[in-house]
Amino acid sequence: MITFKPESVLRGGEMVSAENRTYEGTEQTYKNKVFITFDKENAAEIVIPLADITHELDSDPRSVPLYVLFKTNAQVFENETKQTYPFRYIKPNVKTK
Repeated sequence: MITFKPESVLRGGEMVSAENRTYEGTEQTYKNKVFITFDKENAAEIVIPLADITHELDSDPRSVPLYVLFKTNAQVFENETKQTYPFRYIKPNVKTK
C-alpha cells in the first residue's frame, strides 16, 4: 500500500487545499512495468481497473495507458517533463515492541 498526502488538489479547474486528505494506492507489477492502481473509494487519480491496464499493455506493449501512474526515477521524470521531481519518500513511523 502506498499513501499519498498532497498539499493541494485540482478541483473545478483550480488548485485548492487537499485539507489533509490522503489517498491509498496499491503497487502492481505486470510484464516488468510497475504502476499504481486505486480503489474507487480512495482514488488520487481516475480509477482504471487492473484488467483494463493489463489489456492495454498487452495490446500495445510500446505505449503506456493514459491516467496510470508508472514508477520512474527522478532523472527520467526531470528529463521528460523539464520539471523538478516532486515526490519524496517519508519513512513510516512504525513502533516495534
